[in-house]
Amino acid sequence: MQNLISRYFLLLLLFSHTLFGCALCTLYSPETKVSLEINADDSYIKNAKVTWVLTKEFTQQLKDVYDLNQNSQIDKSEIPPIEQALIDYIKPKNFLTHISYDKVIDEENSKKIDVRSYKTYIKTHFCTLNIF
Repeated sequence: MQNLISRYFLLLLLFSHTLFGCALCTLYSPETKVSLEINADDSYIKNAKVTWVLTKEFTQQLKDVYDLNQNSQIDKSEIPPIEQALIDYIKPKNFLTHISYDKVIDEENSKKIDVRSYKTYIKTHFCTLNIF
């Protein structure tokens, strides 16, 4: 019995980072390229489209985890769990975004962004998330 408890404790210790991390970030923190398309006038940001492109290596790691049919590619049917994991991580953190209409980003006074939609897709081996 003591041997069995020791094994469970060892497994818990080895995999504790996975238990307490988000589904995606347990792999590693990926480099992300971000682009913005902003529609604004002289005093107001009307809307913005934020595009996040995750690295090819991180997309490969996603494939290793989420390729359920193991055909070495992420199919359309396998994207929703990836998208949900991304949204579950970034939504409580205001989509990891602070937008200010000034020369300096004021994180404390920037308004929360109002996300109307988002879409995740794989394009040329890169996982991409668009936030509208």
